[in-house]
Amino acid sequence: MSSFDGSEESLERLVEEYTTPLYYFVFQFVHDRQTAEDIVQDTWIKVWKHKASFDRQRSVKTWIFTIAKNTTFDFLKKKKTLPFSSLQDEEDGYIFDASDEHMLLPDEIFEREESRENIFSAIERLPDLYRALLFLAYHDDFSLGEIASLLGVPYNTIKSRHQRAIKMLREALLSQSASEEESKS
Repeated sequence: MSSFDGSEESLERLVEEYTTPLYYFVFQFVHDRQTAEDIVQDTWIKVWKHKASFDRQRSVKTWIFTIAKNTTFDFLKKKKTLPFSSLQDEEDGYIFDASDEHMLLPDEIFEREESRENIFSAIERLPDLYRALLFLAYHDDFSLGEIASLLGVPYNTIKSRHQRAIKMLREALLSQSASEEESKS
């Protein structure tokens, strides 16, 4: 994880490290490739403009994602389509570790890929609130504390939402599996 000292070099390192995760984070809200790219670009401009306000005691990752979240919400408010309005009132996530895939047989790889697709499909059907939380937790490796800080929500709220998201995902996968079994018979 990179640090930020306000120099162009440290900004370049951050851009290299976080542009792709920021894009996927923003895309979860806007569902449009070009809009997500524009918002990420605006985020980097704001990071540079407000570099003096960065508190080096805080996580640079959380700071950047907070700027991205605020930039995204500003965009959505202008469009009047803020999907996370409930956040104002009160984590494509990789659940499997692919590091050992080279040791699997072809049919095991196929099954794992099929499982990933099923998981992604189930996550996509979750409400935005829970989909984004799972994305932050499992794709971007944010801790629940970092997610709480990023979203400005109490830790215990994020913890219970995370548990609810996992439960909803589990139920969606079980339902999906049951319907696949029915269609086979």
